[in-house]
Amino acid sequence: MTDLFGSYCARMFRHKLYIFGLAAAFIITYFISANGAEILPLHNINNDLECAKLASLGIPAFFSLFTAVFLGAEYFGGAIRNKLICGRTRREIYFASFGAVALGMLIMIAVWAAAALLGAHVLPDGSEIASCIVRTVFYDIANLSVLVLVSMNIEKEVLSAAVAIMSFQASFMAVILMQAIMGMTGDGIGAVLRALINVIPYGQWLSMSLIGDTSIAFTAPVQIVISAVSAVIITAAGLHLMEKKDIR
Repeated sequence: MTDLFGSYCARMFRHKLYIFGLAAAFIITYFISANGAEILPLHNINNDLECAKLASLGIPAFFSLFTAVFLGAEYFGGAIRNKLICGRTRREIYFASFGAVALGMLIMIAVWAAAALLGAHVLPDGSEIASCIVRTVFYDIANLSVLVLVSMNIEKEVLSAAVAIMSFQASFMAVILMQAIMGMTGDGIGAVLRALINVIPYGQWLSMSLIGDTSIAFTAPVQIVISAVSAVIITAAGLHLMEKKDIR
């Protein structure tokens, strides 16, 4: 499977959309980290990393499109069918695809973190920075597992991209709405909504961001465990669906 993973990575690193995404991630994050305290209409900014956290939402937003485009090309060109004919298993194809896109996402997170630190004038202590980066990695991996499930099981590239982008928009709006409702409900319903927010990757992003209420956040270790378990379950479900799929 190593050579299959390598071939996916080689194609991804040459992909113009991915290269553009890396450049955009650095430029946008650096600008917001360096200037966010002055340009953002928020009054609760304690350090510049908090501004950069807002920019980190661009990572899952970008991969909502890129994952569908990158993996969808495998179906469009008949590459997956050819790999199966050559003796590759669906499990190998699925995990090589997921691994390559996950590596691409980790590189973008590293670019985001570097830009955030380089552009910042005021930073929190090292433990807070490390916690932020680790949580970002895990909730983005959990989100990516959903995107790979969609992309590997919907053959039409345009439909796959539409579903992925709509899931991003729907999930983001859902956690914003649930946070607003929490302030108008009792403890019972509020606890349920809080749990749902922390299960959804964008909810974890919201809990760390300037526009989120700190009361919605679970502790960092709990959020990391939730993201890890979610990624495993969703990946297993995606692989199961692909193994049952009739690939033409």
